[in-house]
Amino acid sequence: MATEYKTVDQAMDGMKETIANRLQPAYDTLGKVAIKHLSGITDKIGDINLDSAAKKLAPAIDNGLSVVESTLSKITGAVGAFWGSLVDTGAANNVMNMLGSISGAIGHVFDSGAGGKKRPLCSF
Repeated sequence: MATEYKTVDQAMDGMKETIANRLQPAYDTLGKVAIKHLSGITDKIGDINLDSAAKKLAPAIDNGLSVVESTLSKITGAVGAFWGSLVDTGAANNVMNMLGSISGAIGHVFDSGAGGKKRPLCSF
């Protein structure tokens, strides 16, 4: 039996209701299957013994982090000794002066190329 609608909104509401009524049984059936399998997956996750895995992994992680810590300690010691020798010989001041000169030269190149503009790369 066809229903006679007076507005588009009424027709859309009728269509939505018909679709919902037709799809509800299929949705209920599929929902029961999904619930059954999701419950099974949840039970399997609950059965996993993470304490055992953590106890087995802890020594390996501890050893790995000890190696990293030792390596970083050696690296920082070597860098500190190298920097100390640079300071002792006066080479550190020379390196700092050189970096300052390079920075000044780069600034001069950009200032010259900018032609007094705030955006120096526009000239290129």
